[in-house]
Amino acid sequence: MDKEQMKELLMLINNAYPRFLPDDKQQAQAKVELWKSYMKDWEYERTKKYIRRHIAESVFEPKIAEVKAPIRKELSIYEKFERDGVPY
Repeated sequence: MDKEQMKELLMLINNAYPRFLPDDKQQAQAKVELWKSYMKDWEYERTKKYIRRHIAESVFEPKIAEVKAPIRKELSIYEKFERDGVPY
């Protein structure tokens, strides 16, 4: 995922959960950098799908693990199909 895509997704989270980014600039920047350190390895469309699903289903802001877990699960299913073939 590129920097603009990361920015878009973090703004999506912040718009849905206005307290996602702290008012303190240093704390907000630290939180953005933490998220970016994980998001850089994620696929944009898949990540956006899970963030949007989380927003629709939860009144609480997402944690990194809550977005990463479904991505990891989905990838492991694809890896299994690649290894074993599609079941018939």
